[in-house]
Amino acid sequence: MIRLTFLTALALLSVLVGPVSCTTYTPGGVLMSIDRFTYVSTPYELYTIDLVDVRTGETIWTLDLPVGQRVTLQFYKNKSEGYADYPDVMRWEIQGADDLDGILRSQISVPDRWSRRLDVSLREPPGFYPDSRAQ
Repeated sequence: MIRLTFLTALALLSVLVGPVSCTTYTPGGVLMSIDRFTYVSTPYELYTIDLVDVRTGETIWTLDLPVGQRVTLQFYKNKSEGYADYPDVMRWEIQGADDLDGILRSQISVPDRWSRRLDVSLREPPGFYPDSRAQ
């Protein structure tokens, strides 16, 4: 009986921990609140992402994501050293649109979760030029 309970607990643990430990970066995320966000720019959805300190209204980081690229952002609590106003760290990586995993190499110190806002907006897609009409 004890062996069966142990195996059941182990199976349940693997089901619960598996999705969290997975580092796949897809738009919409892993459907859990782990402060990870992924955006993909296409020719008709060009993303601009701004990180705003809501205490001052200052934009402390901005990115105009190029077409065909993906960015993944992840926030880590209390990982910054030496910045009392910016105790957390945001790590990010720009990758090809088809890349689903990787290491988030770039980082910046950011305000805590109650003092920051991520503003995501769409830029205007490029227009068509008169000489580019289909023949």
